[in-house]
Amino acid sequence: MAITVVIELKGIKKDTYEQIIQTLQAKGAAPVGRMFHIASEKPDGVLAIDVWESPEKLQAFAGVLMPIILGLGIPQPEPQVFPTIVAIAG
Repeated sequence: MAITVVIELKGIKKDTYEQIIQTLQAKGAAPVGRMFHIASEKPDGVLAIDVWESPEKLQAFAGVLMPIILGLGIPQPEPQVFPTIVAIAG
């Protein structure tokens, strides 16, 4: 079952978010099972929304992502997870 994940990274700017992405790419850490990813800058941080094929694939990727986030001094986010009803591109 696909899931939608909403994560707020409070207190960071676009450049810090881009550093997370660059670190993941440098490690070759492709997010296997992620179908969509959207990130938006907000006044108080970055909002990321993903659609994953399954909770298990999200959990596997979180094992790679979380050490990077915490290593940058970003407080551990509390993702909101919801069943995906539909995902339409375009």
